[in-house]
Amino acid sequence: MLTPDSFNPRLLWMVLPTPTRLYVLFLVAFSVYVVLALAHALYQLSSVKRGDRAADSTRATFATMRSRLLNLRQFIFFSFLLFGICFVIQMPAALSNTMDSNRPLLQVFYHLEDYLGYSADVLSVFMFLHCFQWFVAARVNALARRQQL
Repeated sequence: MLTPDSFNPRLLWMVLPTPTRLYVLFLVAFSVYVVLALAHALYQLSSVKRGDRAADSTRATFATMRSRLLNLRQFIFFSFLLFGICFVIQMPAALSNTMDSNRPLLQVFYHLEDYLGYSADVLSVFMFLHCFQWFVAARVNALARRQQL
């Protein structure tokens, strides 16, 4: 059974293997980059709303923002697939430690609890990033439609 402690990142860090820890570090850096890029897109969107730019500059800004948002979407998807690969590669580790126990099924469940807690944390980060990217893309598209670009 999953307990609230299984979702505690500090406790998870100690039980995760090295490749999984490397992925967590990648996820932190990746998340910071995505949030900063989306915040920059929102800032550009607010300057377009104020009308600080000429029409040609506005078209170029929208084209650039749409391209960046598409690239971010692809980057988020790539990172999600990378998480899937890392998760699947680490699953045999949950099964390999059962040889020393007289109750192997119980040991498997204990190890799976750690991996499921880790995966729940990672999936919640991906859900936040996806929703934020979706929100920014919707705002860009709505403003582009309003300005008929």
